[in-house]
Amino acid sequence: MKKALFYAIVFCLAHLAVSSQVEKYELFTVQPKIGFGYNLYSADFNSFEGAADCGRFKKGSGSGLFPGALFERSLDATKSIGLALSYINRSGVLSIDYIYPLRNPDNTITKAKIEDKIDAELSYLEISPSFVYSLTDDFIKGPLRAIGSLRFGLPLTKTFEQYEEIVSPAGAVFIDNGVRRKRRDIAAGDIKSINNLAFGITFGLENNLKIGNNTFFTQTLSFDYNFNDVTSDANWKVFGVRLDLGLRYSLFRTVEQPKPAPPPPVEIDIYIEPPKEPLVEIRQKQFDGKVFVGNELLATSPLVNAVFFARNSDKIPDYYSDAVPASINYFVSNPVELHKYLLPRIVEIVKHNPKARITVEGATSGPANEPEGIELARRRAENVKSRLVALGVPENIVKTSARVSPRFPSNQDFPEGIDENQRVDILVSNAPLQEYVDLQKYSEIQGKISLLIATENIDNSEILKITDSFTNSEKQFSGSGLVEIPLKKRLNDLEDKILTYSIKLNDSTYFVFKDTLAISLFPKEVIELNLNNFEAILRFDYNSSELSEDNKGLLRQLSEKLPANSTIVILGSADALGTAERNVRLSRERASNTEQFIRSIVGNKFKIETGISEEKFDETTPQGRFLNRSIRIRVK
Repeated sequence: MKKALFYAIVFCLAHLAVSSQVEKYELFTVQPKIGFGYNLYSADFNSFEGAADCGRFKKGSGSGLFPGALFERSLDATKSIGLALSYINRSGVLSIDYIYPLRNPDNTITKAKIEDKIDAELSYLEISPSFVYSLTDDFIKGPLRAIGSLRFGLPLTKTFEQYEEIVSPAGAVFIDNGVRRKRRDIAAGDIKSINNLAFGITFGLENNLKIGNNTFFTQTLSFDYNFNDVTSDANWKVFGVRLDLGLRYSLFRTVEQPKPAPPPPVEIDIYIEPPKEPLVEIRQKQFDGKVFVGNELLATSPLVNAVFFARNSDKIPDYYSDAVPASINYFVSNPVELHKYLLPRIVEIVKHNPKARITVEGATSGPANEPEGIELARRRAENVKSRLVALGVPENIVKTSARVSPRFPSNQDFPEGIDENQRVDILVSNAPLQEYVDLQKYSEIQGKISLLIATENIDNSEILKITDSFTNSEKQFSGSGLVEIPLKKRLNDLEDKILTYSIKLNDSTYFVFKDTLAISLFPKEVIELNLNNFEAILRFDYNSSELSEDNKGLLRQLSEKLPANSTIVILGSADALGTAERNVRLSRERASNTEQFIRSIVGNKFKIETGISEEKFDETTPQGRFLNRSIRIRVK
């Protein structure tokens, strides 16, 4: 505690001594003051060293004068730090009342009320580092300020007297050796167990009345709170409320120098230079990286084998396309976006599997939503069959059926579940809906493009955006300097690419630069089998964790093509139609059942980890929700 006092004093003195730039406010003030305070004792003790145990003291009070001085150093126009030195009188009287039987001259007994008192003379030399904040500059002809202080007190006076006094009856007295008296002394002397350092805090408000050019008459109302006890062997704390009056005098006050008179206006010709055109240059460029080639194991995107219809409609939505673009790669495309190519994908499956047979099963969301019922379901199925035949599926391998509700209905407690049941399921037998796992030729470039860019006539705070035609990624930068663009992309071939950099300053200003990405010059590394991009998704029916025969066949493919001792990560997933608790349980069941099936066919060939997938497809679409009823399989 003494160290804390030392550091606080050094801190304040250091700031009081620091010079300051010239400002328009007081910099250093001194304030002698005198105050009157009321002390309140909060106690819970029977005695302390030297005092007699005459009962349990709980409270007491007293008052005293508080002379001192405050030295302040301003930090700015509203804040100051200070150091106060004060003589603090914490004296007071603790007392307890009790009833005591007294003998009368006629030998009768009278109950007398007696007070046991401890009259403590306590005074301290207190040092207080302070922080002062000006709340307003014009309260009552001067500033109103808030003051907070740490207080550290060294005891100066520390004596006590303990005595008893008879309060009633009026004529009762103590008789000691024939001497009659109303008061009887018990103990007195120094308080030997007093704490050698008192510490606490003070909060207060100070009003300043201006009485001179640099002088204020101050009135401060404050509250003292002491953290430690008066003595080390008694629970005895002191609180205080005091009013201080003082004179605050500025020892140094800055003065605003008068500004020189402006020179007389001179007529001159003004030429305003037009703004210069912004310029951007690529001064240097460097390509760093490597091309990885070889084989990788990939899984085809899952197929949502259902056509979804509008309410009470049998028209196939325009969303569904009749042809798959040549650029589509089933191994690396988004399965939600691939759903629009469902019908031509079914045609491809039939062409590759001559024994395939198709059942087109129409359904509705029930009579409450679609009153036509089975007839509407039948027309939906016939329209899907007609479209498949028109795209090249032999008519004799397609049969239709109709149901009021799908074979595996979604939960119609949700509006999304109603929309999902307005569908036609395309069921394929003697052919898999997914090729699933296959080895693919693999090439990928990884590295960075480093560009040294110079700008002119462009403020350094302006944000520029650079986009390259190869990765289509965007990066922001400002001012001249080095800009690095991450380079990671799968390659369809290893030919050099024409590269265009587009640098955007604002909506109307672009800078375009042409370049060549010499892929043929990059070092190459052959990868025997890359598994980093492998992710397989297996779908489940709504509210089911049972593996379908198609899924079991796909898992057999995976087990045959993965190298032994691979680590398979199986992450279960569920859509949003259901309670959170049920979806978590269903996700775990799906992952667990998949693990059990793999172990049943290959034993301990692989290490298997299971969990719950945090990734979700778009829940606002029926195909996205169908895909979320799934597991994701990855390989470490």
